[in-house]
Amino acid sequence: MGPVFLSGKKVDLRTLCKATDFERCWQWINDPEIREWLASYLPISEREEEQYFARERQDDFTLAIVTKGEEPQHIGN
Repeated sequence: MGPVFLSGKKVDLRTLCKATDFERCWQWINDPEIREWLASYLPISEREEEQYFARERQDDFTLAIVTKGEEPQHIGN
């Protein structure tokens, strides 16, 4: 998991980690109910998601929303 960027009472915001977050993020971006509200309306390939994780970011970044507790869960970005 990536380092915590901001810690709250119920969740932490941390950087995305390909090793732990890739599959989930790829499933989410290809879920029609989630994609309905995004600018990207077409499904993306695994390669495209890998390129997203690998790209250099200078002006923006994506954080994982992770619940606190004994078994933290990545519940969104």
